Amino acid sequence: QRLPPDMAAALAVLDAPDRPWLPGQQQADCQAQLQGLLPQSVASLMFCRRVPGTERYNTVLLGDSHAVSLYPGLVQALAGSPWQAEHMGFALAAPLWGLVAGGPDPATDEWIGIRRAGNEAIRRHVLATPGLHTVILDARWPAYLHGVGFGEADAQVRGSVYSDLPGVPADNALLFEAALRNTLGQLSAAGRQVVFVFDAPELGFAAPSCLPARPWSWRAQAARTPCAIARQDYEARSQAYRALVNRVLADFPQVLPVD
Repeated sequence: QRLPPDMAAALAVLDAPDRPWLPGQQQADCQAQLQGLLPQSVASLMFCRRVPGTERYNTVLLGDSHAVSLYPGLVQALAGSPWQAEHMGFALAAPLWGLVAGGPDPATDEWIGIRRAGNEAIRRHVLATPGLHTVILDARWPAYLHGVGFGEADAQVRGSVYSDLPGVPADNALLFEAALRNTLGQLSAAGRQVVFVFDAPELGFAAPSCLPARPWSWRAQAARTPCAIARQDYEARSQAYRALVNRVLADFPQVLPVD
């Protein structure tokens, strides 16, 4: 079935081959900035996006795969302005310095070391780059606080978070709060303007299920109705992390929250 014209136009923008947010676009240029801070084998696993032809950036979006969705709109919104944004991050890696996510056994999860090295390289880049004055933080925050997936799509997902900060008990909420305070403290001390984004709601189901199956599909499939989650489910999922973040932000009034 054909998509509505407005949806087709939006997807055409996102799929244009010269767009910097697509995988493979400008990755070499972005990773070159991190040479000496991160092994190349690890750098190739990063989200690392820049706008072609831009040499200097004054804004950086830090975050996991959820932050990826913000970058196209951010680039378009800043087009023609003095602001230029890059995006750096890792999948399943919150942009919180001192916190790393992984499986239940850190001794056998090589991704813990990869994410730790990546976050450290990004931290050094952000704090040491002249002219980089605005840092936007976005991630799938509830996942790192709860350690479990959401909805039918990833109901079986389980994970753990670990801390590199001394003296923090092995409790997800305490680890999350300590890492958030550590990150905001370092950025504020370096004179960076921080924007904290309360992430968009997790769907908990596959977005394509909202579209009817193609006519030539082997299996008839009606479109999901409604294409939404219940508000009470979202509030139950997000209440704890939002309360924690708001408590921390009260001690950092210079941080700009975006909700």
